[in-house]
Amino acid sequence: ELKQLGTSYYVFPGASHNRFEHSLGTAHLATNMFDALRTRAQSHLRDALTGADRVAVQLAGLCHDLGHGPFSHVFDNEFLPRRVAGWHAGDEPPWNHEAM
Repeated sequence: ELKQLGTSYYVFPGASHNRFEHSLGTAHLATNMFDALRTRAQSHLRDALTGADRVAVQLAGLCHDLGHGPFSHVFDNEFLPRRVAGWHAGDEPPWNHEAM
């Protein structure tokens, strides 16, 4: 089972949520943020934000980690540099999981 927090589970056994649970939580928080912004927006902006915009924000929350390899950012920072010529751990990566 993939863990959202990569290798943290081995040090902190309570850090056990998986990517699905993490993505559901992110979608929920993104929706709350959208609703709060819409509530506080000026009327012309409030009227411009639609239900479709709200769904798009929810989907962005659900899909925000789709490009991660196994072990999440550990994969990005430790395994990928070994496969990309001229790139070393600690350097700014030429791309990241979001670009994949």
